[in-house]
Amino acid sequence: MNRLSLLLAGILLSIVLISCNDDGNYEDLLKAESNSISNFIKTNGIQVTTQQPTDEEWASNPNLWYRTSDNIYLRIDEVGDKTVTLKANDYVVLTMEKRELSGIVVADYTKQPLSFNFVTPGSTGSTYFYHSKGFVEAMEIIAHHQASARFIIPSRIANYTDMNSVTPYLYVIKRLNIPD
Repeated sequence: MNRLSLLLAGILLSIVLISCNDDGNYEDLLKAESNSISNFIKTNGIQVTTQQPTDEEWASNPNLWYRTSDNIYLRIDEVGDKTVTLKANDYVVLTMEKRELSGIVVADYTKQPLSFNFVTPGSTGSTYFYHSKGFVEAMEIIAHHQASARFIIPSRIANYTDMNSVTPYLYVIKRLNIPD
């Protein structure tokens, strides 16, 4: 079996195990996740649009968030240098906090930045969170040097661990490097 087949088999097994969990079935967990995101939006006075905002719209409305077709909620705080755009295999350095929607920080990479080669959607070979479909899609939107943003990735397109826990997380990131 190749790595992709093993990864897919693991994901399917995890979904089956989650759906058999005494805490509720998978559908109930997904509904609770959706409710958690909705409560976060309401509590924080977030205005959601399904049309990607312009740079001026981001700058003029600090409560404006963009919801992608995959239900990633994204807020660009700093557009960054648009002359330097992220491409496949670029070396990326960024600071990041991963938070529960309640605000509890579960991973802090602000003092020791993360670095990795950016992968394109559909690439295989890594299960790191920054290679999940959701993270890759968000990074493609925040593709500029020195951009900073916040985004929520639903578990169904998150990394393996977050997919299993059916927990949405808020990521707060800032790109630091200029790719070669």
